Order: sequence, then C-alpha cells, then structure tokens
Amino acid sequence: ELLNKWAAASQEYSRDLMTRAAEYARNAAEVFSQQPQYRTTIEGFASALYWVGLNFATLTRLGGGAQWSAQQAAEVAEEALEVAHSMVAPDTPAHRVAELFFVDGVLSFCKAEAVASKYIDDQGRPQELMQELLKKSLQTMETAYSRWCEAYGEKHLQTVKAITMIGLLQGKLNGQEASIEWYRRELRIREELQGELHPRTQQARRTYTSMIDERLSSNMPDAKVLNEAIAASKAASVENSTVVVARFLSEAGQFKNAEVILRESQEAASEAASQSASTGRGEGLKAKSGPEYVRWGEISLYCAELLNK
Repeated sequence: ELLNKWAAASQEYSRDLMTRAAEYARNAAEVFSQQPQYRTTIEGFASALYWVGLNFATLTRLGGGAQWSAQQAAEVAEEALEVAHSMVAPDTPAHRVAELFFVDGVLSFCKAEAVASKYIDDQGRPQELMQELLKKSLQTMETAYSRWCEAYGEKHLQTVKAITMIGLLQGKLNGQEASIEWYRRELRIREELQGELHPRTQQARRTYTSMIDERLSSNMPDAKVLNEAIAASKAASVENSTVVVARFLSEAGQFKNAEVILRESQEAASEAASQSASTGRGEGLKAKSGPEYVRWGEISLYCAELLNK
C-alpha cells in the first residue's frame, strides 16, 4: 500500500515502483491464502487481492515490468479479481463491492491504454477494441460511484476516485462537453475535503481550468455561427431577442460569441436609455414593469449565468 501511494504521489507512476508494489501485493495475497480462514485473514486476503488487481492493472498500462509482460500483468489482475468477486457474500459491505467495481474499471481502462500503446494484442481491430474496453470501464466506474455514494455519500475520498475516472472516460468516449461537469465536481469535492493546497486538488484545478481555457479559446467570434443563431432565434421567437440569440450560441458551445452579443446588447441598451433620458422620454423605460427593464434584466441574468459556467 505504501509503495502504491508513493507512486501515486509522483508526477507519473514509476514502472520500478509499481513493479515492486505489484510484487508485494501478490506476496501478501499468497500469504493470506494459506492462513486459517478467520474473519481478519479473510479481510486481509480481500485487501491484498484489491491491491493485486489495482497494481497489476497499472503495470499493464505501463507495458509490464520485471518478469511480467503487459499481457501477463493483465492476466494476473484478472485472476485476482475473479477470486475477489467469488468472495463477495450477501452481507459484504457496499464499499467493499464498490472497490471491486472500481478495480474492474481501472483494469479495462489500463488495457485500453495498453492497446493504444501496442503493449498487448489488439486482435486486429485496435480502435474497436479500445472503444469496447473504455465503454466497459465507464459502466463499471458508474457502478462503483453509485455503490460508494450509497456507502459514504458523494463527498468522500473514495467516491471522488470514481468521479475522476468517470470524467476521464467521458472525455475519451463522448468529448470534452461530457467530462467537464465531472471534473468540476471533482475539484469542488477535493477543495472541501483535502484543501486548496493538496497536490490532488491542485492537479484537479489544473485539469479543470485548462479545459475551460481550451473551450473558450476554441470558440472565437464567428460570423457564420452568429448568423445561424440569429436565424434560429427568429424561427423560435416572434421577437428577435438578444437573450435568445445568446442562449442559442451558448447551447452550441459558442461561449465567446454569446458574451460578445450580450455585451453589445447591453451597450446599446445603455445608449438608448441615455438618449431617452435626454429627450425626456426615459420614465417609461425606467418603469420596473416596462418591457425594456425586463429585457435588460434577462440579459444581465443570463450574462451572469454564462460567466458562472
């Protein structure tokens, strides 16, 4: 466990560290399997099998280590998980079952990464196999997440591990839009539980902010998209509202365009208000029940929501 946590605290998993952690986990499992089956030894055996599965899965992603190839490491992990699942009983705590689903998901993910790196056989269909493994990983991670929520609630360091993996897998399978909410959730939970200076919190913040930056920088003002949004708003509404246009833009992922149109709208509204006041016709616009007052309120609210996103 110490070697695994030491490796996890590094910038990247060292093959040497993970090989040693995998060896110790396997040795521990062998020792516990030979002990009398008391409650404490059964729990120790289950814990050792968990680490065997997790560490050999990571070794699979790294391309193997010591006497194990990537394929052999995957097989050791699968064997350990098969034994661990056979030990599950009706009274097994939910968090223990969640741990097994989590390792199942990690193993599928690591095998997909190993296929991408050509460490293990791709069966002549690398892309298809990778998709299958990633989908399987996501499914089991979602199960682990629900089981940990059942046992601990969402704001727990075990649960957040599943949240991290779901964000990663959603991004690989369904794109950035599908993953960004999971990364935001991870960041908020880690800030609350581990503090803003914890290395895992800082890593979560870097991941989330880089995604936001990439999202905004890739959505620069685009006249074609803007015209399409205006056309869509005309089709959807009798009144061509700037709020409607901005909403269409943001739903299309064009956040920068939406901010531009909202800002220009507010500037135009401010200018109109000044002109009305100078000509003595400002009272109607200032009325809180007036249509212009309501429209400006909608624009301000939606702009705030947009900035919050």
